[in-house]
Amino acid sequence: MGLIADESAYGRDMSDSLKAMAERLDLQDLRFLAVAVTIQQQAGGNLAEILDGLSKVVRARFRLFRRVKAITAEAKWSGMFLSGFPLAALAAINLMEPNYYDKVSQTPVFVPACLVVAAFLIVNVIVMRALVNIKV
Repeated sequence: MGLIADESAYGRDMSDSLKAMAERLDLQDLRFLAVAVTIQQQAGGNLAEILDGLSKVVRARFRLFRRVKAITAEAKWSGMFLSGFPLAALAAINLMEPNYYDKVSQTPVFVPACLVVAAFLIVNVIVMRALVNIKV
């Protein structure tokens, strides 16, 4: 804000200063403010009403962000559990019974089967992240 005040004092237009700050900080809400101030400067009108409407929009966006985060939290935890449980089960089996896989580890399909399981775990992580990564 100090930089905007300095730019304004040296003759730069307020809307240009706000747009530059919005680009520097890369905040969508600040871009909304810059556009609202620019429109108010060019068209006139009541700045208080414009800022009141903008504050309602920003609050509604934050409310929506919180709802999406709450809704996707269960899916995120499920995804972490589904990704981590097979590895934890493997580690627990190897700790409790180290010779559990000895008979099957000598078969020719053991290594390819392990690679297929690892591929499925990686695909699981990718799919679960894609499902809960919602852009608002």
